[in-house]
Amino acid sequence: AMSTSGHAPASAVGVSWIGLAEHVPQACEEIRSSQERLVAIDAQGGSEASFTILQVATPEKTFIFDVRRSKRAFFDQGLRALLEDASNTKNCFDCRCLVRRIW
Repeated sequence: AMSTSGHAPASAVGVSWIGLAEHVPQACEEIRSSQERLVAIDAQGGSEASFTILQVATPEKTFIFDVRRSKRAFFDQGLRALLEDASNTKNCFDCRCLVRRIW
């Protein structure tokens, strides 16, 4: 069952919802341990310069980070390092908008 309370990452058929910054390190470790060093990235919500949801997907699983409460905390807990990791190939559509939103 999918929980939107943010108290624990909910999982459903290859999808994890991460609602609290304290769950970010575990999710980032799972993403890094993917067999393929490939991630797809997308951001949703907010304005052109901001976002409320960050989606990071490996070939096996999708992670949905709900950063509305504290984007800074999520990035400090591991998202920044994951996105800056040169050993992962990152796939995204229209990266200009994504780059403006994240950095």
